[in-house]
Order: sequence, then structure tokens, then C-alpha cells
Amino acid sequence: MVSDVAVIVIASAGCAPGATTTALALALHWPRETVLVDADPNPTQAVLAGYLGGAVTDPGGLTAIAARHRARAELDVLSAALRLPTNEGPDQLRWFLPGVSHPGAAAVFPPVWTSLAPALNALHQRQIDAVIDVGRLGGGVPPALLAVAQVVLVVTRTSLRDLAAMRVHLPSLQQHHEQLDATAHVAVVVIGEGQPYTGHEIERVFGLPVWGRLADDPDTAAVYSDGEPPAKRHHRSPLVTSVAHMVEHLRGRIRPVTVGVSR
Repeated sequence: MVSDVAVIVIASAGCAPGATTTALALALHWPRETVLVDADPNPTQAVLAGYLGGAVTDPGGLTAIAARHRARAELDVLSAALRLPTNEGPDQLRWFLPGVSHPGAAAVFPPVWTSLAPALNALHQRQIDAVIDVGRLGGGVPPALLAVAQVVLVVTRTSLRDLAAMRVHLPSLQQHHEQLDATAHVAVVVIGEGQPYTGHEIERVFGLPVWGRLADDPDTAAVYSDGEPPAKRHHRSPLVTSVAHMVEHLRGRIRPVTVGVSR
């Protein structure tokens, strides 16, 4: 069976551009059932403490996945994930797989990533897409997760400082390019286009296409980053509108994949 299921990796170019907020907004507005994976090797607890407001005391997540890996048990991603509350986007389930909880914990994770990657790929059989937040490019992006991605999005703001950071760290992604599927796409998401550089200028300098142009909209971003209550016109806000445009663009770019039929 041919399906358009997706595995999307999101990475930060540096300087805290808003990659986690972008990943969360994308997962919430994606038109199908989706799991957001916090695969940042550096624990931030950003979604747990921000969007979820610290309400979850036993998140499971990658800690539970690692325990199952050590026990050589089958890895079921959703059994370790949380339901994400949302009144946005399509009427589909949203899941969140929390990340590592202690500094240095990611040092023992390389074999776990290797086991987790096919488990994420197996979500295809259940028609569930995955958005994977891998943190900063210079922080050690797990090659196993890149290997199952159909799209890798590098998030950056458009100031010279942010673009300089992207120039420094982008080669680390390009060094892993051989780990990617041969037809995987690598593209850029810019936040605050024209502050001062445009997407077209960034495409020309870095040789990568810009597939998302997100509005610099701090009030709406705080709904995702800090769990602030949405405004009355939240669904028409500049950020939500630009996320919807990015989703539409990505859906048109993701290649179909062959998925086994579960029985």
C-alpha cells in the first residue's frame, strides 16, 4: 500500500530560534494523527514545563523506552507517550514522547536511538506521522533518527547572528547526509523573514530551499512555549496562519512511501 505518512526531523541552527515551538505547532496542526518526539540530547523539559505547565509527574517517554531497550522488549512508542491536549487543527490524536531527563543521559542513548528509529518507522503501519525535535545541530543529532526522516527542517531566525550560527553548524548535518534516505529532503524554516534577511537570500547563500516562513509572533508563540491561554483570534494569528501554510507546503513535498498492511 502506498501512503503519504511522514517522519519529519526538526533541528535548531543555534541561538534558540524557536525550533521546539515550531515542532510542537507543526505536530498540533498536522492533518493526521501525530507523535511529537523530544529527541534533544540536552534535556530542556520545554514541552513538559511549558505547553503542559508541569502537570505531568511521571512522563515515561525516552526513559521508559530506554528501560524497554535494556530489557530487550519490543518498543511501542505510544505506550511511553502522553496524550497532548489540543483544540487546534484537525480532529486527530496528538501524542508526545518526552525526552531525556538528566544531563549526560544521552551519552548512553546511541543504541537506544538505533532501536527507536525502526519503532518510529513502524508507526507507518498505523498511519501515524512523527515530528522529531533533535535540538541543536551542534549538540549531536542522532544519525539513526536522520536515517528514517523524509524531511529534515533546520529552523533559524534571519539575523546575521543566527545565520552565522547556521553556517557553523550546518556542516555537521551535511556530514551525516549519507545516513539519510537517498530521497530525503533537507530544507530551512525561517522565523521572522526580513529581519533583516529574506528567505530568498538565505536560499541563495546556503543552497537549501526555504519550506517554511513563520511569523515572528511572540504572543501566539507563548501559547506553545509557555502554555499561555490562546487569544480569541488565535486561529487567525500570524503564527498559526504561517504554520498552516508550512503544513500545506510540506504535504505537497513529502514523497509517498510503501507501508505494510497490518492484520
